[in-house]
This record gives sequence, C-alpha cells and structure tokens, in this order.
Amino acid sequence: MPAEARVAVEEHIGPVVKVEPVQEGRRSAVAVIVHTGTGRASIKGAPRDDATAAAQLDREAAVGVLAATVAPPLVLDLMVGGWRLAAVGA
Repeated sequence: MPAEARVAVEEHIGPVVKVEPVQEGRRSAVAVIVHTGTGRASIKGAPRDDATAAAQLDREAAVGVLAATVAPPLVLDLMVGGWRLAAVGA
C-alpha cells in the first residue's frame, strides 16, 4: 500500500501504533488489524486496477453501512493512491 494511502488511513482513524497482519480468510491484497490510541480497526485494501477485488470491497462497504446495527461499524471507506480501502471497527 503506498504511503499516500497509509497517511489517509491515519487521517481517518488516528495514528496507528501497531499493525497485525491477517493470515486467514484473506481475499484482499491488504488485510490487517490496526491499533490506534483509541481502538482497533480491521482494514482491507486492493489496488483499483484489480477490478474483482476492488468490487468486492465496494460490496463489503455497502453492506457494512446497512448492517451497522448488528455488525461492527464501517469506519473507513475511501479510494486513495490507486487503492480501494475499507475498514470496520474491531
């Protein structure tokens, strides 16, 4: 993930103090749990030129908004630096 995308993540959820890679269930180029000073978030990301993976994240973000009352909230939904990123509170 390019530096521009990492900066955008921190602008939305706060400074990242720890990153844990997700080893199982990965379908995205980036799948991590990030820890900030105020909590955690599960971030998935894919290059926009990977149309299949980016479309999957589009769907996950759309469902995340609809499922907010029964699932962790969507805390990040953006495209930056050629990447599609989505995150839910963990």
